[in-house]
Amino acid sequence: MSGEREQSSCSDHESEPNEDGDHTVGADNPPKAPEPGVVYLSHLPPRMNPKVVRHMFSQYGEVGRTFLQPDDQHKRLMKKKPSGKRQRQNFVEGWVEFRDKKLAKRIALSLNNTPIETRRRSPFYGDLWNIKYLHRFKWTHLSEQLAYERAVREQRMRTEILQAKKETKFFEESLEKSKAVQKIEEKKRKKGEKVTGRFGTNFKQQKTEEEIKQWIQKKEQEKAKKKKPKSKKPKIEDNVMQKIFEGGSALAEQ
Repeated sequence: MSGEREQSSCSDHESEPNEDGDHTVGADNPPKAPEPGVVYLSHLPPRMNPKVVRHMFSQYGEVGRTFLQPDDQHKRLMKKKPSGKRQRQNFVEGWVEFRDKKLAKRIALSLNNTPIETRRRSPFYGDLWNIKYLHRFKWTHLSEQLAYERAVREQRMRTEILQAKKETKFFEESLEKSKAVQKIEEKKRKKGEKVTGRFGTNFKQQKTEEEIKQWIQKKEQEKAKKKKPKSKKPKIEDNVMQKIFEGGSALAEQ
């Protein structure tokens, strides 16, 4: 009996919390799996691809998922050189997930602003790591962001395609109208009728500088002629006219 009590007391003691508040590891309390952590790479030198990134960070701990953002994905992707070979794909930023967030924090603090490679022959010689640990950032957040950017890109592409279709349709309609007008003009010429200029073909030639100067001088001369004072006729005063009429009436009475 005493042995059973001692065993029960030992098992109870193992399940009690320690000074830090964490339960001790026992048969009923298995160790918790470490939470993953994500670090952000704000700059990636040329020739650094997902394979190289995974290889470099695997030296410090277990790496989960990685994602690198391509540079000008729409223009440079699948683009070939004149020789026929595809151009090397460059990346501008990236996200790396570590299995343990504590390890991700330590790596971000220790490697930030440190040389990527110290060997002179390395293509990454002279470049520095720009790493930041993202607190409370889950890989699902990145997936949602990428899905949103993909949807926006697809919507923009659909809009551009629709606009191109409208422009093509307008061009085809204009071409058909011009062909119909040409046929009408040919029929009129055969009949001997006068053909008027079509819209867009009968236009005036733009004036040269000399013609513009002559036109300005002509306008100035016309203004000067209008401003010249006209010859004023001598005005006869009212009293003189009155005397003349009065004298004429007196003679008629005599």
